[in-house]
Amino acid sequence: MGNAMNRSTRSRELQFAVLSKELKPVAERVLDRYEQALSKLNKTQPAKR
Repeated sequence: MGNAMNRSTRSRELQFAVLSKELKPVAERVLDRYEQALSKLNKTQPAKR
């Protein structure tokens, strides 16, 4: 039984690795856009610190 659990966990990790490899450029693009929007906001608004 422990072996079956091990196998399913391994396949899940493999799926996650493939997913993260595919999603990485997308996530980086989203982060890039988010940071650009943040910097625009910071330029238009006085910093509240």
